Amino acid sequence: MIRSASRPLLAAFLACALAASISLVGAEPALATTTPRQQMLALTNQSRADHGVPRLKLNTRLSKMATRHSRQMAQQNTLFHTANIPRELRHWNWSVWGENVGMTTDTLPTLETAFMNSPVHRENILNRRFTHVGIGVARINGAYWVTVTFYG
Repeated sequence: MIRSASRPLLAAFLACALAASISLVGAEPALATTTPRQQMLALTNQSRADHGVPRLKLNTRLSKMATRHSRQMAQQNTLFHTANIPRELRHWNWSVWGENVGMTTDTLPTLETAFMNSPVHRENILNRRFTHVGIGVARINGAYWVTVTFYG
């Protein structure tokens, strides 16, 4: 009797487990495991892909410099561009560069939308000559301070 009672229960459990595992196949990774830098890179590359422009490669060393710049902007509570970007890029072979800086108290997708709605920022994002990017994000007092340095 215990055997017959446990079979339907076991079958129900296995059916639920199978359904749960099938629903996870192809699921997007949780945003909680994505850093703000990774999210900003994904948003920037998605904007490029939407317009047929190749993806940018992340330069982690340049990203550290961009993060320092983002922290400086947050500390001064004002947006400003990195001084002497060519000097910052001296370690890499480049012929063209650009930079987007921004701040939002909302979300990073909101900031990417604002960048795409601004002709100058959009031009940087969609510039086919740019092949690499350094991204710095500082989250301070609920605001995201972002520096995106492009080069190619």
